[in-house]
Amino acid sequence: MASDSTWERVDKPVLRFVQEAEYNAQYRFDREGPTEEVPHLDGAELDDALRRLGEHGLITWAERVETLGAYIYSRLRLAPGGLRVLGEWPPAERAQLGAAVVAILRCLASRDVAFDVAAGEARRLGGGLA
Repeated sequence: MASDSTWERVDKPVLRFVQEAEYNAQYRFDREGPTEEVPHLDGAELDDALRRLGEHGLITWAERVETLGAYIYSRLRLAPGGLRVLGEWPPAERAQLGAAVVAILRCLASRDVAFDVAAGEARRLGGGLA
């Protein structure tokens, strides 16, 4: 029987917790006790995961304080990388709009295609620029 990877067992649930975290809240994780936010992890495991995710640019926070018995975080939030990993950013329509802008710029740079054709391509790819 294969064991869960660190990503599936630890990092992904922590990333999901941060996704749902209240931005202005302060979170206190007891070092040894189970956490309310991710019950199968103790505070030290949760802190390790938060720092690891932060090092990889997936989350950010305003302040981290380490005390004798706890870790305290304020303003936990997903970074753009975390949003991408969870499939939340960029929204599909924005990604298509980016492709449309690239197509327009290439057309204008080459001047091989009339601008109205490029605009039609933009509407097709981006669902309209309005």
